[in-house]
Amino acid sequence: MDASLQPLIDRAVTDLADRVGVPPDEVVVEVAASVTWSDSSCGCPQPDRSYAQGPVDGAYVRLRAGGRVFHFHGGGGRPIFLCDG
Repeated sequence: MDASLQPLIDRAVTDLADRVGVPPDEVVVEVAASVTWSDSSCGCPQPDRSYAQGPVDGAYVRLRAGGRVFHFHGGGGRPIFLCDG
């Protein structure tokens, strides 16, 4: 994994651990990668919202905790967030 992603990974792990009520060391990082999203939704569009079109540099982190998989996205100045759509 790209070492420059570590701060984003740490934020995602802390967020998920708080959400599911487990210690951070029980959260498994499956994937962490720099990506280019196709628009400002950062790969997680919400219904009834419009997004600026065009490439957005960002990150994708896939975590596993409590037997479930969680997807975190970020980019374009947007902090990493849980994409639960």
